This record gives sequence, structure tokens and C-alpha cells, in this order.
Amino acid sequence: MLHSLEIKNYRNLRHLVIPKLGRVNLVIGKNNTGKSSLLEAVAIYIIFGSNNFFIRLINFQMIRGEIDFSSDLKIINEASNNPQIVFNKLNEIHFLSLFYNREIDKYLKDGKSIFISSNRGIFELHIVESYFNENNEFKIASKKDEIPGLSFSTEVFAGLRVGKDIDYMALPISGNTNYGQRSEINKKLNNTCGFVSSSFNPLSESSDRIHWGAIVLTEKEKYVIDALKIVEPRIEQLSYAGDNLGKPYVRLKNESMPVPLRSMGDGINRVLKIILSMVVCENGTFIIDEFENGLHYSVQEKLWEIIFQLADKLNIQVFATTHSNDTIKAFESIVNSNESYKDSQLIKLINVDGDIKQETADAEDLEIIVENDIDPR
Repeated sequence: MLHSLEIKNYRNLRHLVIPKLGRVNLVIGKNNTGKSSLLEAVAIYIIFGSNNFFIRLINFQMIRGEIDFSSDLKIINEASNNPQIVFNKLNEIHFLSLFYNREIDKYLKDGKSIFISSNRGIFELHIVESYFNENNEFKIASKKDEIPGLSFSTEVFAGLRVGKDIDYMALPISGNTNYGQRSEINKKLNNTCGFVSSSFNPLSESSDRIHWGAIVLTEKEKYVIDALKIVEPRIEQLSYAGDNLGKPYVRLKNESMPVPLRSMGDGINRVLKIILSMVVCENGTFIIDEFENGLHYSVQEKLWEIIFQLADKLNIQVFATTHSNDTIKAFESIVNSNESYKDSQLIKLINVDGDIKQETADAEDLEIIVENDIDPR
């Protein structure tokens, strides 16, 4: 579990320090205060070294609409006779938006790399210029004139340092960039991280089906059914059927025919996505962007209760964002309903002249906020 967090140079977060994190953390703040950036930074930190690290980074950009494939095609057409130039340019363009003010230093002189630190270790991500020397050894250039001729490339380079050990990964690993010092660090760290975005994506139903297949006929199946009953108490069973992607169907009490869950509204499908994604994150981290999307206020307190229970039972750390005061009130109600939940944190992000700062509220602060009908947003 992450006990604190420091982030430098990630998107609009120049330097953000959160001194205390709990088992469940709710992030609030106005638009453009870095709520989604904070969630992404946590996810990047957790999943470093997992097999889909590069894919997840690109997915974050696709969710935000930051990858302009028309620009990609232009680069490809202009440099079609030199695949390495295409590769390098696309690498740099796609990753540049991750950096604060889109500024990088390829020679690591002024500290503009992305830096994320917690009790788990220090993560850094750079865009660097690299080359192979006369002995065919991979080197990161510390200055431009160090590079011999044109035998260099632009690389995205990530590392996680734990104690004196550092684990490096060069991304993407292509035919001529198959290098990197790989220590035993990531075998010792849990890279499990579930991420539920703010919007519904029909294509994600295929991953939901895989998650359901992983828990069917286990105790975790009951957790999902119980959560769905928050919205529709008559639900008794859930199954996936239909085409190759698989669609969720439920059986209702006293009904002979299964009902497509998609026909029952966005709220119940949002609940399914959240709980199904969470129960496969045992001993890991679970992230929800804009918790309240599609959920009536009357559902939220019961859903928070299930999330808190699962976080404790399955050893999961939770991060969520919201714009809703109803969500904050429901969160507070559960935080103060059980002594073991009182380490939870409300984290408010504030834009101060373009610099993102934070304020935190614990269980006692939350109780005062709700009792006095204060809107903390």
C-alpha cells in the first residue's frame, strides 16, 4: 500500500506532495486541478514493469484523446523511406504530452524527467537520446556531441529504484533496442492495478467477460451479485453470452428468461464495471475516475460500503475522483461508520496560479464538513 506520494513533472503536476494516503482515497477539486493526472500517475507507478506497461501508457492518452493519428500518418508518409525516423518521432510525440508543459531534457541536466516517489521506491521516466558505442554497448547520451555520427535514436526510458537497485525498461522494445538492466525488483512488487475510466466503453465488455471468467464459481462471484442488487434486488445470477465479445445477462427472481444487463440502464452497468474490475485486484490498487458517473445518489452510499468492505477483505488500496457533493457525503458516512475505515483520506487539489497544491481531510474533518453542510469542492 502507498502511504504517501510525491509527483514531479507529470502532465499539469509540476510538484505535488501528498503526505498521507489511506486504504481508500477520494480526490476532489475543480476542473484542471489534476485529478485524473493524479490517478494516472498512481497507475503508472504501480504497473511499471508489468507486461502491458507501454500499452497502458498509450491507453491513457487515447482515453484523453491526445493521440492524433492523422499526425501520425503525416509523419509516416513524410518519412516512409526511413522506418527508424518514423519510430523515433512517434515515440517522442506520443510521450511528450505526459510531461509538465511538454518540456523534456534529453540529456538529463535540469530534472525535467517524470518523478513519482512513495514508500515503494522512486519511479522516473525520461525521453533520452541513446546510441551503441564501438563495442556495441548501449549508452544514454549526456550531451549532444557525445553521439557518434547518426547512430542514435530517441528512446523512452523508465526506471524504478528500490534501495540501491534500479530496474530499467526501454520502451518500446524493438528489434534494435532490446536492452535494459532488468533486476529482480518487479518480481518482488505487486503490479496489479485496475482502472475504471469516467466514460463507458462498449469494447471493455470483452475484458469484463475475462474478469468474470476468472472469478466465476468463487466467493468473488457473490460480491458482484450483491453489488448489482443495490440497483436491482431481484437479480439472482449473472452470465456472459452472445457474440465473441460477450454481453452480460442476468436472471431475475420469478422471471423465466434472462435479461440483457445493457437494457437495465447505465447505473447498474457502471456498478458491474466497478465491482468486477475491483475483485480481480486482490493485493493491488484500484482506481475509479469520476465515481458518480451514471449513479443515482441513493445508490452511492451502498456502493461505497461494498468498496470499503472489499478493500479490507482483499487488501486493495482505492483511489477515486468525484465532482459530486453527494458522493462526498456518502463517502463520509461509510468512513465514520467503522473504526477500521477511519484512515481514509479526502484529498482536495487546488490550482494556485497554475501550480497544483493539495489539502487533506481525515475522518474527523469529514464529519465536521458534512455536519456543517460545508461544500468542500
